[in-house]
Amino acid sequence: MVGILIVSHGKLAEGLIDALKMIVGDQEAVDYLSLNPGDSVEALTGKITTAVESLNRGEGVLIMTDLFGASPFNASGMATQSSNFPIDVITGFNLGMMIETVLGREGKTLSEISNLAFTSGVSSIKKLSDLIDLS
Repeated sequence: MVGILIVSHGKLAEGLIDALKMIVGDQEAVDYLSLNPGDSVEALTGKITTAVESLNRGEGVLIMTDLFGASPFNASGMATQSSNFPIDVITGFNLGMMIETVLGREGKTLSEISNLAFTSGVSSIKKLSDLIDLS
């Protein structure tokens, strides 16, 4: 099973995991890390490295971050450089993406899970006015 690590600014990742548990219950090999004021990118990179090692069940780990080019994303990218197992990083997470990814990861490769996360993240974004007539 592919492990999943959520990394964000502040308590966003914690809130996402809380919402995920409310909808689908506790999940194996899913965890989160937060970047808080005063934390360094280097310290966060070390925490990510430790977390992905504990989440790896043999098929690798998917890291999901909140914002492209920001510290959680950059630290995640640096953590992939020192790993001896596959890691991929997706940025711009949302709850729909998390639900589909966690529930759909059984028996899939890291590449398949990464693609599932990407496509479900995009497809879970909807605009109400495109779905129904609001006039």
